[in-house]
Amino acid sequence: MATDLSKIIQEGLSSTLIGLLGKDATIDETTKVDPRDLDSYEFLQVTAEFNFAKLVTYFEFFIPATSASIIFNTMMSATDYDVASVIDDDTMDAMSEFISNLSGGLVTTFNNENLEELGQVKFNLQNKHIIKGDAIENIESIYRFSMHIEDKNILIFIRFDEPFLPHIQEIANSQVTYYPPEQEKRAKAEPEEIEKQAIDNK
Repeated sequence: MATDLSKIIQEGLSSTLIGLLGKDATIDETTKVDPRDLDSYEFLQVTAEFNFAKLVTYFEFFIPATSASIIFNTMMSATDYDVASVIDDDTMDAMSEFISNLSGGLVTTFNNENLEELGQVKFNLQNKHIIKGDAIENIESIYRFSMHIEDKNILIFIRFDEPFLPHIQEIANSQVTYYPPEQEKRAKAEPEEIEKQAIDNK
């Protein structure tokens, strides 16, 4: 049976942010992505290749502009800033540093675990680009990590490829992000309410 590396990855996310920001960072929830999780976001997509002796796998990181803005400004020790909805070059560079530090930390931990079924590993960062949430395809193996940095909430999404899923059983078995039925009813009712108000105002 494959070793479950879920905890290592989750702890790596938290510890990397703590190391970069000097602030407490905690994962509140890990869920399988719902298409609504990706709505209305601009993302930075960064692909990290993990080249194990017995398996080559890819982690695709999707960081929403809002979360990237919070991480970047916290790195810069900014206290008074507007959370951005787009990703600029400085934020992109900061997020690349974050992913590189995270990947390097994971490699160190994986290698210290002496995983016989995978062997030793090294990593390299591949392409990075900006993408709209509604353009992200193949979301079936994307997972949503809901975190907070002190009093600020952030989201980080990771897509794992299929050969690696047996090695992240806890993450792979996560439930889909839950949206209360009241939100769905309200979303459906809003257009009808707007139309009703328009008629009433005639």
